[in-house]
Amino acid sequence: MLRVDACGRMLLAVAALAAIGTDAATQDPAPSGGAGTEIAVPTLRIARIKTTGELRLEGAIRDAFLACFRRYEIDGKSYDLRIPFGENGERTDDRGFSQNFYGSGKAGAESLWRRIDALLMSSDFLAYREALREEGPKEIVFDLESAGWTVRRGPQSSARGGPDGGEPDGSSRTEIHVFKADSEITAADIYDYLYSVGSVGMDCSGFVSYIQRAILGHNPGFSSLWYFTPASGFSETVGDRIIDLRPGDIFIFFGHEGTFRHSAVIQSIDWDEGVIRYLQDTDWAPRDQRGVHESTILFDTRRPQSRLGDPSVRWNQVILPAFPGEPGLKYWRTDGDRFRTVWPRGRSLVVRLISVKEALGALEPDFYVNRIKIGY
Repeated sequence: MLRVDACGRMLLAVAALAAIGTDAATQDPAPSGGAGTEIAVPTLRIARIKTTGELRLEGAIRDAFLACFRRYEIDGKSYDLRIPFGENGERTDDRGFSQNFYGSGKAGAESLWRRIDALLMSSDFLAYREALREEGPKEIVFDLESAGWTVRRGPQSSARGGPDGGEPDGSSRTEIHVFKADSEITAADIYDYLYSVGSVGMDCSGFVSYIQRAILGHNPGFSSLWYFTPASGFSETVGDRIIDLRPGDIFIFFGHEGTFRHSAVIQSIDWDEGVIRYLQDTDWAPRDQRGVHESTILFDTRRPQSRLGDPSVRWNQVILPAFPGEPGLKYWRTDGDRFRTVWPRGRSLVVRLISVKEALGALEPDFYVNRIKIGY
């Protein structure tokens, strides 16, 4: 405990505001008490005051996100399914084949759900379910080039020893092998079918553009990752101080090749709990999160001026290979590792679409102004 009088409390608040560099400030009344009052300095909270528009925007983004999930009843069991990840040309072979997705990975949620409905009612999906329900260990082999699947049973399937075993000899980027030890059908099994056989899903920039459409109320006119970069002229760099972030801002992650390779979008910032919620569509995630999913970043509510790359800021999203046995990302275990990495050609950024900034600013002029609340 540190003993601080009323004047000392005010100095702490002024120092905090100076560190943040806010445009405007609103300070909560200091706790009552005479000189020598004991206060717990570590509980000092510095929060940005959310506008009515920001709260509404958080809700609109959340509604668009939830539209990417549906519950299905299949064989008397409920499954909560999510729109898969799907990027044209991600999986190719040396013979010229390239996996291409329905709507080129840019279709909206309603269109994709209609396609998924048709796939789940097909006779081929019925045969797939029946094959998975057979007892004993099995290996499902998805051939992307033929959009088909086969099941292997017996010693050759059980030899892999489990879902984390290596890929069998002869496999390739266009042949996916999934080991299954039991006869239970899971949401992940359905995801495997939709991705591998149906080629249905959104890519990362298609999903972020879908969210931007929900914000603007109309199509922004593009859905390529390049358009999110400041070089395109359609966005501007925000910086990565937490106090400056807003719902709808976009993370663009740098890749090994010297280009931007992935994008995600902020849904909300919880100043009471110190949580940033951001949304993305990727299959580099735990098996039950592949596709559209929510990720979180934890920060210290006493340090809203912290940057996303600071060691004290914890990114919780784990990065894993899309399918068991496939090689992982050598340098990254979490999204935080990926965001913090600086390559010779550049680094990850937070950007804001100029069209979104102008639209939100027109509706609420102080939307991007930092108005600060300080309390204990």
